[in-house]
Amino acid sequence: MKKEIENEKAKIRDLMKAQAANVIKNKIPRREEIKIWTAFLNKLQMEDVKNLNHSINRFNLLVPLLNSQMVQFSIERESEIILKKYLSNLTNQINDSIEKIDVKVKENADVTNNGFLKSIMKKFFG
Repeated sequence: MKKEIENEKAKIRDLMKAQAANVIKNKIPRREEIKIWTAFLNKLQMEDVKNLNHSINRFNLLVPLLNSQMVQFSIERESEIILKKYLSNLTNQINDSIEKIDVKVKENADVTNNGFLKSIMKKFFG
């Protein structure tokens, strides 16, 4: 029974990760995407998570030791973990893009400044 519960948890997490990937799609989520994500979580909570937590309750009634009992599945906690991961990946991508832009701007500024300096040097020093 414990293995079945763990498999169900993994299945729910995989569904959440797939939906998060669809919602975020390498961009900051807008209001529409947030509504889709919220509706998805509500549906998941009402069906799969409710059944999973019911199974966890039954398991806990059968297991006498407190150390062996399982904690209820929290969709809020799992959602937060998954979104932090995807948004941190998005933040890293944005930061990488900014760094690349900064390098390009700096390279272009160096070329422009060197060309400008050379033209001034030629003008004044022949």
